[in-house]
Amino acid sequence: MSINLVETFYLADEITQADVDDRKPLNDSRKITLRKRVVVETINDLLKNGRQVEHPRTLKKDRLSRTDVKIFNFAESFSGLAATNPERLNSTWQSVPKERGETVGNQKSFIMKTKNYLLLLVFFAQFLFVNGQRRQAMLNQPHFSTGNLWFDTDGKLINAHGGGVLYHEGKYYWFGEHKSENSNAAFVGVTCYSSADLYGWKNEGIALSVSDDESSPIVRGCTIERPKVIHNAKTGKFVMYFHLELKGLGYGAAQVAVAVSDELTGPYRLIKNSRVNAGKWPLDMNEEQRLSPVQPDDFKEWWTPQWREAVKDGLFVRRDFAGGQMSRDMTLFVDDDGKAYHIYSSEENLTLHIAELTDDYMDYTGRYIRVEPGGHNEAPALFKKEGRYFMITSGCTGWEPNAARLLTANEIMGQWTLHPNPCKGEDADLTFHSQSTFILPVQGRNDTFIFMADRWRPRNPIDGRYVWLPILFENGLPTLKWVEKWNLDIFDGAN
Repeated sequence: MSINLVETFYLADEITQADVDDRKPLNDSRKITLRKRVVVETINDLLKNGRQVEHPRTLKKDRLSRTDVKIFNFAESFSGLAATNPERLNSTWQSVPKERGETVGNQKSFIMKTKNYLLLLVFFAQFLFVNGQRRQAMLNQPHFSTGNLWFDTDGKLINAHGGGVLYHEGKYYWFGEHKSENSNAAFVGVTCYSSADLYGWKNEGIALSVSDDESSPIVRGCTIERPKVIHNAKTGKFVMYFHLELKGLGYGAAQVAVAVSDELTGPYRLIKNSRVNAGKWPLDMNEEQRLSPVQPDDFKEWWTPQWREAVKDGLFVRRDFAGGQMSRDMTLFVDDDGKAYHIYSSEENLTLHIAELTDDYMDYTGRYIRVEPGGHNEAPALFKKEGRYFMITSGCTGWEPNAARLLTANEIMGQWTLHPNPCKGEDADLTFHSQSTFILPVQGRNDTFIFMADRWRPRNPIDGRYVWLPILFENGLPTLKWVEKWNLDIFDGAN
């Protein structure tokens, strides 16, 4: 039996031997020294009883759950114990002289009290050991390692950020942005990985490559974000949509781009790029709102109550009516009847739009609605369960995380209702330091979904992490809770 006891107590790798004035009474510093000695004695007792105690350097904190780390940190802070180097601890102990007022009796009394406390910590260590065995069993099985680095079957870092997954003929295909170390701009293109079980991912190469032609909308150095691919059963084509920003224009273009391929893994060919539904009004914008003469230039300041009300009434829809609506963060959704929809952040990221696609998925029918006008939503991810539609989004705080939002509707082009943050627990108000990108339906399991999100690292984009969490339901609504290591067995008996 192995007890990770030392991990509970260690404060540093090096322990400094302090000068001790033999005339000072038993103070806090001396008590800490005594505590260190107790740790050494306790460890020796454990070893004599045939138990193994791991050295901190052999432990990795990523093996521990958040709860375990909290317990360790609590014990560490409360006890003030350290045992990284027993020999030096013994040396430190031997160097402590007897003092006036410090008797063998009060030393022993203090040591006994500390040992009693230590026994309680040993109980915690045993409890953690049992859980650790279960966790180790999990590590020996395929699993998701939430928020950590993910590697493909060749041992290379998976580079598929802001992605989405398509299931086709027994395999999952994950498409995402290729990120570099120093820039969020696109210098490679859209990557593709495949998996039969969602745990092991094979690199299928670059599905859509950037161009070296400076006149191309996807020239090297443009911005390609949140690529999603869907399959059209009627045409047999694979259709990719993504948010496109033209090189050198920052985020001013706010376009959607469409690419197509005969093969799932590509290469994909850019068909067009533009804004959305030029010359078309939303279905849920009334005649009075459409004819209002109010324009953005009428407001000297944004974010005033009057300005917010004007946004809700379609201020930016009217502004962009002729040239098409802005399209930034986006996803795609194919309904049970085969109808496909483009969901995107529009109107200066203030309002979400849901736009119906044509039967070949290559264009728009002109039918679209506004969701949460003025609500400042982005990063939409949508799924359907038992006939009801659910959408998880985020607020707009740049690369920094914020609290997720939840919306529901009985019809995709109907009225959407806003609910509280679906995340629960520590860091729920930051969506566990991530932002939604896609909801992945798990095949072979009814109503089983995985929340896919990104933990952005703008200073080193390639180091962005993937946060995949199980979507569980409470009182009919999806709930997200942090799970660092998990597999699909978590859904057994749930939902």
